[in-house]
Amino acid sequence: MTVSNDYRRRAPSGPLVSDLMDREVVCLGASASFKDLAVVLLRHQVPAVIVVDDVTGRPVGIVTEADLLVRQAFSGLPAGDMALRWDNNDSLAWVAVRHLGLQAGQIMSSPLISTSPDADELEAARVLAGHGLRVLPVVSEGAVVGLLSRRAILSRLDQPDVHLRARVEQCLDRLVEAGQIHVDVDQGVVSLTGSRGGRRRAYEIEREVAALEGVVEVLWRDEIGRAGVQVPPLGPTA
Repeated sequence: MTVSNDYRRRAPSGPLVSDLMDREVVCLGASASFKDLAVVLLRHQVPAVIVVDDVTGRPVGIVTEADLLVRQAFSGLPAGDMALRWDNNDSLAWVAVRHLGLQAGQIMSSPLISTSPDADELEAARVLAGHGLRVLPVVSEGAVVGLLSRRAILSRLDQPDVHLRARVEQCLDRLVEAGQIHVDVDQGVVSLTGSRGGRRRAYEIEREVAALEGVVEVLWRDEIGRAGVQVPPLGPTA
């Protein structure tokens, strides 16, 4: 299941998933053993293994380190103790049944939630956050071509403020007349002071600045320096 935000019809101004993803993808068949999964994760130092159908080779699920860890946590409990726990906690029963499996097809998360290489960073971040995922498979033409992790997105925030300010100013030079907007940057939060024009123009400026690597948030301030608020987002654009 490839997830995207259909309402984002404008061309993305920030990085694409293909710019951020890890291109090393390790796949195992659904019949692969628990030990096979653990060994592959350790040897290849990847955050997840893609599970494919043993016959068709089609990606059908994903197994992460967390999945294997949960199985280990349950595996030491006697069957009788597990039965009592299941009776008292239906959600625990579901987790235990899945994670006591011995094969990839039993342990995997399925259906596979994925994104595409040409999705933008914000779309992918929303999918990761909305589904509580640590890693997101990237699918193109039915094949998994990469993995996008939370760390890959968050690593873009590691930018010194002084460098970020220079890049924001360069960005603004393309959008407004020189000196029309003053820029301050503090811990990745960009404050803009000056004439911003109409609401739509302000939104366009904010969107371009927000897409720069390292920007945490964009705020507008009025001419006397009082803290402003973010420009309200516009509705869908055809």
